[in-house]
Amino acid sequence: MSNLLPEKSHQKIHSEYRARFLLAGASLAIGAAVFAALALLPSFGVLIMSRPGALARANQAQQDKQDGADISQTKSLMTALAPVAAASSSATTALIDALSEKPAGVHIDNAVYNAPTQGSQSTIAIGGVADNRASMDKYRTTLQSDPLFSSVKLPVGDLLGSQGGRFTVTLTGNF
Repeated sequence: MSNLLPEKSHQKIHSEYRARFLLAGASLAIGAAVFAALALLPSFGVLIMSRPGALARANQAQQDKQDGADISQTKSLMTALAPVAAASSSATTALIDALSEKPAGVHIDNAVYNAPTQGSQSTIAIGGVADNRASMDKYRTTLQSDPLFSSVKLPVGDLLGSQGGRFTVTLTGNF
């Protein structure tokens, strides 16, 4: 059987059917997209409404972590300062005297108090950094002239600057 339509008319009809098919397919795809958006809209609404609560919980968890870190730091400080708190007032006075006699150019990082044991005296170890050797030596001589301290020891290596200006002065006395 042969085609009765001329080739040009046949192509025109074929292109019209193709256009209808594409229009129907596009309409179907748009309809599916609208249906999917409407199906997901309630979930999106719940997510938006619950977001402030989730942020608050996250902030609370972060605050709890920070509080835990602060508590552990406070406990370690309390452990480190317990000997000073339990010491007599003369130990506190000795520490205050040692820190107040610090010359310019000397920066104190830490101080450790060791309570006297049987047959020995109390010691205070003061650590820090000096800008130069002269400041470190001046601090040592100032502490030696204080009658509260029976012994002031500054290692030679610290005085020579082998540790880059860092020093540890050990004070011994009845405090």
